Amino acid sequence: MRCKALICDVLSRDFYYYSSLSDNIVDIELMDSYNHLYPQKMKESIQKKIDNVDSSKYDYILMGFGLCGNALNGIQTRDIKIVVPKVHDCITLFIGSKRKYKEYFEESPNSMYYMSSWIEKNGINQDMQDLKSIGLGESYEYYEQKYGKKGAKYLSQISKEWIKRYNKAVYVTNKLVKENYSHDVINISKKRQWNFEEIKGNSDMIENLINGYWNEDDFLVVEKNSRIYSTGDDNIVGYEYV
Repeated sequence: MRCKALICDVLSRDFYYYSSLSDNIVDIELMDSYNHLYPQKMKESIQKKIDNVDSSKYDYILMGFGLCGNALNGIQTRDIKIVVPKVHDCITLFIGSKRKYKEYFEESPNSMYYMSSWIEKNGINQDMQDLKSIGLGESYEYYEQKYGKKGAKYLSQISKEWIKRYNKAVYVTNKLVKENYSHDVINISKKRQWNFEEIKGNSDMIENLINGYWNEDDFLVVEKNSRIYSTGDDNIVGYEYV
């Protein structure tokens, strides 16, 4: 089986490694994880890449993405079936299955996850970059200069409010990433007065995606000439013919 894989670059180590071991032929195309800050642009870029895949060369398109801020919502297939992991984001892919992620979430629902693969590509303070993409996460002095004291007080308060939603930093390791970033995550957890936990990552879901083991719990095989949509339930994604 020959597949085209469109993947977020934080998955690059895993996809290249397990593709090299697979009986399937997998041609990989990376997309910059920075695009997650702009889901609409990300959606447009994904759709364009899907439209440009040569249907005479590939049997399937493999998506190395989750729903990711609804970036896959509305994506359309053309003349090739697409295989989509039933995940909200890459956290589940690095943990290994929806079931395992659900167990972690139910045990510690107010956790912020830090994946070693994500830190390797984007640094430790990606959450602050996310805030800055919507105009938050800057210093009080920056806000005061731009909006005055009243505006600075309000925006600084909002910028700090999200921290209160969490009480634990969870560091997810990856055996393919040799650098240990646990100390960086521990420092962040101490600064924000969160608990810390380290868990061992699992690549089973990525391996299964590459090798064609697409069980219905973890994957959606989208038929040709269909549209992907967000289901709003545990299935996460579904599709309809267009």
